[in-house]
Amino acid sequence: MSTPAAWHQAQAPPAAPPGWGAPPAAWTQQPPAWGGGLPPGTPWVGGGGPPAAAWAPPQQQFAAPPPVVPQPPPASAVHAHRDRSNEGLDQVDKFAPGANYHPVLTPLLLRIVGAKLEINPLLSPPDVELENTYLKWNMLFTASHCVRSDDPPQRSWARGRMDPATHPRLTQLTIVSRTFPWIVNVRAQDELIGVTCGDVIDRLDDFLHKNVKKEDTEMDHPTHKNEMSAAYYHNRSTALGVPGGRLGDGLRRLDWLCKDTMFGGIVADEGHVNESFHAPVPAVVTLVCTTRYPLTAQEAKEQEAREQKEQEAQQLKEKLRLAEERAAEAEAREKERQSRRSSRSVSRSSRGRSVREESSEEEEDDDTSEG
Repeated sequence: MSTPAAWHQAQAPPAAPPGWGAPPAAWTQQPPAWGGGLPPGTPWVGGGGPPAAAWAPPQQQFAAPPPVVPQPPPASAVHAHRDRSNEGLDQVDKFAPGANYHPVLTPLLLRIVGAKLEINPLLSPPDVELENTYLKWNMLFTASHCVRSDDPPQRSWARGRMDPATHPRLTQLTIVSRTFPWIVNVRAQDELIGVTCGDVIDRLDDFLHKNVKKEDTEMDHPTHKNEMSAAYYHNRSTALGVPGGRLGDGLRRLDWLCKDTMFGGIVADEGHVNESFHAPVPAVVTLVCTTRYPLTAQEAKEQEAREQKEQEAQQLKEKLRLAEERAAEAEAREKERQSRRSSRSVSRSSRGRSVREESSEEEEDDDTSEG
């Protein structure tokens, strides 16, 4: 049996690791005297009941850490995430050229969805300060004379020709004007892109150079008839700022414009549309025609340079046309020559076969007579 001293040595506190300090006070507790009973926690041997409670060395208590509650991300992070998710869509211009950016609607579908039609700023009228980019075009001349306001005056318009003319994009656009009584229908050259700015200008160019029908002039007001007659002769004169004799004979729709031959832009004028059709009609816009004023010396010089370039282009086009005609005529003559040669060869072959057949028949006749 162990003695109290041996028990004391067995229950001595363990050595503390370096830097931990002295052991807790509970480990310095002295065991009771031998006569006072066994220390608490000693396994019971002998009679009687066990001690009331088992002894355990006291342990240092630590407070449990609070539960970790997930916190929502800061608002700035959420907004930054949302901005990044929409970054590509927010930067796409509604009038960007090319397909697959926005849907292309028919006029009927435009009316069904109730979308508001917007005009490309390039086709819109210039502002009062002339700070926006717009198109400068005297519609007496072809579309090659159309110039961007932010381009050099001698450069024909190219940038923005393939931009959509409207938003939403349309397969077809109808143009009316307070200056002339006709309706101009513009169809998209590529229905995946919709009607472009170039489609609008090219269609107006083609439309205005057509001849006026006799029934249109019969219904015209006498005052406008006189103004149109004066415009007809002026547009075919040698004056500056007019095409001259290249317009040829016959009253053209551009003569109907009189002095209002400048392209003033395209606008969405619902009031004028209602006056024209007596009802709201989708995909209809209004052409603004403004007055042509006498050219300054600089403008006349620029106009002359554009006309010279156009004349050179027409001459080159005519040369190419004549060269193609001559090549086609030469090819046709060569085919005809080969056909005649082939016919002569066939004829000679036929005559040869005929002679041989006749000789063979004569020989057969001789053989028969000898027999």
